[in-house]
Amino acid sequence: MLAKLLKYDVKRNVKVLGLYILLTVAVAVLMRIVSMQDGSFFSVIQSVLMIVLSVLLFGLVLIPILLAWAYLIRYMFQDEGYLTNTLPVKTSTIFTSTWLTGMLSLFVSLCVLAFCLWIGLYHGSLQALIDTFLNELGVAFDFESPILFLILTFFVFYLEMAFVMNAGYTGIVIGYSSEKNSFLKSILIGIGIYFLWNLILTGILLVYGLIDPQVYSMMFEERLNDLESIKMQITFVKNVFVLGIGAYLIINLFQFWMDQKVLKRGVELK
Repeated sequence: MLAKLLKYDVKRNVKVLGLYILLTVAVAVLMRIVSMQDGSFFSVIQSVLMIVLSVLLFGLVLIPILLAWAYLIRYMFQDEGYLTNTLPVKTSTIFTSTWLTGMLSLFVSLCVLAFCLWIGLYHGSLQALIDTFLNELGVAFDFESPILFLILTFFVFYLEMAFVMNAGYTGIVIGYSSEKNSFLKSILIGIGIYFLWNLILTGILLVYGLIDPQVYSMMFEERLNDLESIKMQITFVKNVFVLGIGAYLIINLFQFWMDQKVLKRGVELK
């Protein structure tokens, strides 16, 4: 049953997000074509397209998250919830389908974002500049290739945005279990959960600093330019990448588990 629900939810998201993705890709391709032309007219067009593409790329991050929250409210807690919650399927299965659809939509959107950046910006002198920058980062942080650095950066960003989405999910699940001011409560609870987890992560980092004094020196003390200090900074940044992926992955799965526990109490339809 989960597979059927997931198929329906994905199709529902494609109707909105798919059109937006096609528009963004079209603008990125158009910008690439215009950038190959010479003349002041094309320079002006390229500048306009750059602004439009920047707005669209920002939307690729924001829209999947907003859609995920809107669909959860609409199909589980508002009018359409009267139909959804009468299906011969557990509430936990319905939420799991919604959750997986949101996570998948966000991942696809960020992949498209990276693809559009490559199409729209990866050309000419800028291409050489980006290549040099990535190669220097790869060498500086002792990665085998710049591609590995980009992949790790992508997954850290994806899991961080998924963390934002899951904080909103939890806010909705808890907030809409209340009879009054459900929408406002869901917003406040979601924001509170987001900042609470950030405080916890900061606290863990500070506690770890009691064990490893190098953490404090990296965060608060003046940076030194000697070879040993540079090596410490490189190790610290690499550890942040790895720990960031692990921490956000655990938090997202914990949020999902907690939402399931709350939903077992029942759904308060509005």
